[in-house]
Amino acid sequence: MERHRTIINWCTYDPLLELVAIPNPRPNAVENHPANLVGPVLSDIPGTKDDAWRSTIVKITPSAAAPTDYSTFYQTNANGYEYVQHLQFGAGPLNISSNRDVRSPYGKLKALPNPATEFVLFEWPLQMAEGWLELINAYGQKMHTARISGLQYRFERNVLTPGVYYYRIMNAGNTTWSGKIVLN
Repeated sequence: MERHRTIINWCTYDPLLELVAIPNPRPNAVENHPANLVGPVLSDIPGTKDDAWRSTIVKITPSAAAPTDYSTFYQTNANGYEYVQHLQFGAGPLNISSNRDVRSPYGKLKALPNPATEFVLFEWPLQMAEGWLELINAYGQKMHTARISGLQYRFERNVLTPGVYYYRIMNAGNTTWSGKIVLN
């Protein structure tokens, strides 16, 4: 399984700007080797073997000529970072529950209809001066980003293919609601 990680500085984050892609280290040629399943430490401090707060130094691929110091990926003014972490679980299906409306400390969000064919209307109880909505597909790719305000946002499906999409609605730099929608 792959877990897509996004690390963001909410004070300066702009969802319309790119994130710095960080390669997941895979130093061992054996697919499920434990060394391949750990994500890297990213820091502006060059790595050493004995300091947990310094950047990881490891081969990105088994055939790499030399290890990579992950401090080379650090950028002082980065919009954010994203990387894919590889996870190994025992056999069995993953069960993700359905979210038609989601509770948060900020109140109840409605995302209707769900499943949807043409549009989804997101409604929230807070007046939002400015926020963002992101739709992410099952592969962790951002498929739609929109600036939102007020008490609702109507998402028009347009060219998105049928499937499960995960949403995040952020207000004032915090993830306020998240859940999933199904497009038929």
